[in-house]
Amino acid sequence: MRGINQVNLGGPVGQDPEIKQVGESKVAKFSIAINEEYKNRSGEKVQNTHWFNCEAWGGLAGLIEQYVKKGSNIFVSGTLAQDKWEDGDGNKRSTVKVKIRDLQFLPGGKSESSSESSPVAQASQSTQSYTDAAPAQQQQPATTAEPTWVPDESDDLPF
Repeated sequence: MRGINQVNLGGPVGQDPEIKQVGESKVAKFSIAINEEYKNRSGEKVQNTHWFNCEAWGGLAGLIEQYVKKGSNIFVSGTLAQDKWEDGDGNKRSTVKVKIRDLQFLPGGKSESSSESSPVAQASQSTQSYTDAAPAQQQQPATTAEPTWVPDESDDLPF
């Protein structure tokens, strides 16, 4: 049986993306913060932040270079990949990253600007979705008429 490798994350970008040229292509690397909040057995509120390393290639990396900054609020879809290597002391090391295939700009990020041509500025009006297409294809936003849903955390519903 074949496995399923799919991950979806949405949250703020932790630092400006690191962009590198690799041969004829670009790679963008950055991290996304996912906040978790719950009450422990004592009834105390506990907050944790989980950091996820992300990587995008090609046209998607170029788009990230142009529009994504520290604090940008984004939603990514992709797959998990594990990098393995041996450090200078001969110890085996590994890390897990998200290989991004799809990116959407969400409203509320720190980098939203007043520029109407920016996908980040337009994201408050509609979802802007970008996929990791073949390099020969130009990246075009896939817009929808429906506004992006953002959970209302002031809601205190019991379910």
